[in-house]
Amino acid sequence: MTSNSPRNVSVRDLLQYKFPLTALVSIGHRISGVLVFLSLPGLLWFLCASVRDPDGFMAVKRCLATFSGGFMAFVFLAAFFYHAIFGIKHLLMDCGFFEEKKSGFWASLVCLILFGFALIGLGVYVW
Repeated sequence: MTSNSPRNVSVRDLLQYKFPLTALVSIGHRISGVLVFLSLPGLLWFLCASVRDPDGFMAVKRCLATFSGGFMAFVFLAAFFYHAIFGIKHLLMDCGFFEEKKSGFWASLVCLILFGFALIGLGVYVW
């Protein structure tokens, strides 16, 4: 067995590895996409209930006024903003921008700062 042969990687090995910022934001982009996708049935139910009649609208409004409803709305919107901001970065990468290590790092950092501002604004808006 040579040192260049493939080996199995355990979770413990992954936790010890220091991922670059670009890899972390890419993983976050995938996770946010899953969160947005999984929340679509609930959002469609809220939409259907709120436009059905005034009582349904008031029920949705009361649900979103609770802490858990506000928290779920915050998590969905945070995931949506993250996915949108970093999705634009990925689209720019598909066009040939930010593909080098240094420019990719700075683009990821700028996107994280934008997401931080979006998160602060979202927190003020939701609560």
